[in-house]
Order: sequence, then C-alpha cells, then structure tokens
Amino acid sequence: MDPDPSEPRRDPRPSREAVHHLDARGYVCPIPVLLAVRDMLKLSPGDLLELVGDDPGIAEDIPAWAEMNGHRLIFVRREADLVRCRVEKGETDDPLTHGPIDEGFFDDPPDGSSSGSET
Repeated sequence: MDPDPSEPRRDPRPSREAVHHLDARGYVCPIPVLLAVRDMLKLSPGDLLELVGDDPGIAEDIPAWAEMNGHRLIFVRREADLVRCRVEKGETDDPLTHGPIDEGFFDDPPDGSSSGSET
C-alpha cells in the first residue's frame, strides 16, 4: 500500500533500539569526552551512545563536542547527582579520532594507572 501523501513524511532511517552505554562516573573533564571519542570509534553513523557521569561539566562538554564534531545531541538530562547524555554518531569523522590523537592513546586506563614505565 502506498503512503498517504497527506501524511507527514517520517525519517526514513531505521530507529535505533540498541543504545551503547558509557559509564563515566568518577571521571572529570576532559576524561568523559575522551571516553566518548574512544567509544565513537567503535560505532557506525546513526548509532547511539549514551553517557552517564557525575561531573556536572558533562552537561556542557558533551553537547559542545557533539556539535563541533558532526554528531547529533539527542538529550541531556540531570538526574539527581548524575548527568545523562545521548548522542547519535554523525556521518563525518571526528577530528579527535583522526587527527593528533590516535587510537593507541586509549590503550591505557584513563585513571592514570599504566603498565608502561614510570618516570
């Protein structure tokens, strides 16, 4: 059956039921953004990433990062002491993931513990 031309057009993209979750609780700026960059490397355009953290700066940092890098902010919600953001990966490459920071940057845990040599 053909769609009714009087009906508004719906977004032809399939709805994404699966949401990739990122728990950034306990981390402060810039680590939540860097973790989001790392996880976006694993996603395809249109995939959703939901980040939850307890750093209040996430409410400003994630929307700014998403806008600067061609991703679409779905929402930012404050829930008690947490901030929850959902971002849809855009079509363009993120300069942080294809510029001066390479994928190897994320090999060590963000808490500063490293298996590398100490100075």
